[in-house]
Amino acid sequence: MQNLLDNLKTLFQKDERLVSEGELLKNKIIELALKLDKELIELLLSDEQMRDVFFKQVGKATIFDKDKFIKFVSNKQFLPDSYTAFKNKIGLVDEKDEFISEKKDVVLSWPYKDCVLEGGMAKEDQKRDEIFWNETLAPDEISRLLDPKVFTNAKRIDKNGEHKFDKFKTDENGNIKDNLIIKGNNLLALHPLKKRFAGKVKLIYIDPPYNTGNDEFKYNDAFNHSSWLTFMRNRLEVTKDLLKNDGVIFISCDDNEQAYLKVLCDEIFRRENFVQNFMWLHGKGKKDRWSRTLQQYILCYAKNKNNLEPWSIINYANYEFSNSDNDPRGPWFSGSISFSEKRSNKQHPNYFEIKSPSGIVWKRQWQRTKEEMEELLKQKKIFFGFSPKYDAVPRIKIFSEDTEELIPPNIIDNIETTRGAQKELDAMFDKKVFDYPKPVSLMKHLIKLGSDKNAIIVDFMAGTGTTAQAVLELNKEDGGNRKFILCEQLDYTNIVTVPRVQKVIKKLGDGDFAYLELAKWNENFVEKIQKTKTKEKLAKLWETMKEKARLSYKVDIAAFDEHAKDFEDLSIEDQKRFLLECLDKNHLYINYSEIDDEEYGVSEEDKEINKEFYIE
Repeated sequence: MQNLLDNLKTLFQKDERLVSEGELLKNKIIELALKLDKELIELLLSDEQMRDVFFKQVGKATIFDKDKFIKFVSNKQFLPDSYTAFKNKIGLVDEKDEFISEKKDVVLSWPYKDCVLEGGMAKEDQKRDEIFWNETLAPDEISRLLDPKVFTNAKRIDKNGEHKFDKFKTDENGNIKDNLIIKGNNLLALHPLKKRFAGKVKLIYIDPPYNTGNDEFKYNDAFNHSSWLTFMRNRLEVTKDLLKNDGVIFISCDDNEQAYLKVLCDEIFRRENFVQNFMWLHGKGKKDRWSRTLQQYILCYAKNKNNLEPWSIINYANYEFSNSDNDPRGPWFSGSISFSEKRSNKQHPNYFEIKSPSGIVWKRQWQRTKEEMEELLKQKKIFFGFSPKYDAVPRIKIFSEDTEELIPPNIIDNIETTRGAQKELDAMFDKKVFDYPKPVSLMKHLIKLGSDKNAIIVDFMAGTGTTAQAVLELNKEDGGNRKFILCEQLDYTNIVTVPRVQKVIKKLGDGDFAYLELAKWNENFVEKIQKTKTKEKLAKLWETMKEKARLSYKVDIAAFDEHAKDFEDLSIEDQKRFLLECLDKNHLYINYSEIDDEEYGVSEEDKEINKEFYIE
C-alpha cells in the first residue's frame, strides 16, 4: 500500500494543476476525477501500477473506476491534511474556511456553467428563454448538437468570380491548404474544423459580442451574464484543441466582460499561459458621467506559453536596421515614443513639450517621463527626421542592443481607428454596410506579432472579413503563405463578408477561397418563418413543419391544433415567435452521421465533398 501511495504522489507531481508550492491539492484531484478529466486519466494510464489498480478491462474497453480512485485519494493516509501548507497564510478560503490555492483553485462559477447553450444566437433568439443542456444529464442532446455537420453549396471564389468547386487543395500529407469561409453557426462549425485542423492553427482572433445590451447578444435579461459566459466557454474550449502547441488566441473585449473573460480564460487555457492584456486605443470613445473610455482590450493566451518564442517588434513590424545618418553606434530603426495629438491626455504627467533642433515645439503625451525623455535627448536617441529640417515628430532610435525597446508594448497605438476602418469599408461598397469594423492595420499587427508567414489564421466570428483582408494583404507584402479560415452565420455573410474578400483578391490580383455552408434543416424553417408576411402563409408553413421539421420535445401537436383559434388570434409577430419556439434548435443543421438519410436529400456531389473533408 505504501508503495502505491508514494507512486501516486510522485505521478501527480507531473501535473501542474495538482500541485501548489510543492504540495498536492487533494480537492483539485477529486474534482478532476469527478469530471473524468482527460489529462488526469491519461496520466494514470501512463503508469502500469495505476492501470492495474484503478482501471477495469471490459472486453476491449478500459474503464476508469472513478469511485475506487476517489475513495483512495480521500483516505487520510494519502494526504493527512489537504491544506496544511496554507494554515499560516492569509488568502482566499472556501465556505469551510479551508484555504484555496490562489494559483490553481480560483475558478469562475455561474449558473449553467456545466451546460451547452442550445443552438442559435441570431436575432430570432432574442426574446426566447434559453435552453441549457447539462453535460451530465443530457449527453445525447449535446452529442446531437455538436456532432459534425454536412457542408453544402460549395464553390471556389477568386478575382474572376464564383466557380464550381472541384476538390480541396491539399499538401503531400493531405492537409487542406485552402482559404475557407464557412457560413453557419460558429459553435457548430468549430466542431467540423476540429476534425480536420486540430493542433494545426497558429493564431485565432475573435471579436465576440461584448454583451453591452446594445449588440447582437440580447438574450433573456434574467440570465444575460450567465448566457454570455456559457456562450464563450462552449466556444473557447474547442478553440484550445484547434491551436498548435505554440499557438495563440487573441480575444477582443471591453470593460463589460473583460474581468470575467480573463478568469474564464485562466481556467480554460490555464493562468500560466496568459500572455498579455493588450489595450487598443480605438479612438471611438465611450462617455459616461465619470470618465471617457478610449481603450478596448485584446486578451492573449498561448496554448502552451513554454513553447512560445519571445516576441520582438522586429518580427512583426517589418523594420530593417539601417544607418542612413552614419550614427557611430551602428544600424538602428525608429519607433514611436508618443501618443498622437488627438489621443494625448493633457492631464497626464507625461504631457509636456519637446523642442526639435529646428525650434518646432511638439506638445503631447509621451510614453516616457520627462526625466527619461531628457536622458534620451542627451544620449541622442531621439530622432527628429533627417537634415536639413530636423522637424519631424520625435521618435526613438532603437539599436540592436536595446533589448527592452524590442519587446512590443501592450498599448497598441498608431493604428487606424474604428472611424478610419469605417471609411475604408464604406468606400469599398460605396455605402455604409457595417458599424465599427475592426481596422485591417490592427489585425496585421496581431497576425505579425503572434504568427509566422505560413500560419493558419482562424476567425470564427468573422464579421465583415477584416481578418481575411489582413492575411491576403500581408501575403502580398512579405511573400507569405498564410491561410485564413472564417466562420460567420449572420445574413451579411453573403452581402458583406464574401464580397469584401473577393474585392480584396481582385485588387491584389491573386488568391482565392473555398466557400462552404452548413447544410440547413430547421434553419430553413427559421428563415421561412421570418420572411413570411401573412397569417395564412404561416398557417400553411405550420402544416409543413408538423410533417418535416424537428420540433422541440415541449411541443404537443394535438394540444396546439385543439387551441388553433387562440393561435389565430395572436398578432403575426407573436405567431412567428411561437413557431420559432416550436423548433428544436439542436436540429438547425444536418449531421454528417445522417448524410445518407434520404429524408435530408443530400446530393451525391455534396456527399463527395463531405467525405473528402472528413477523410473517409
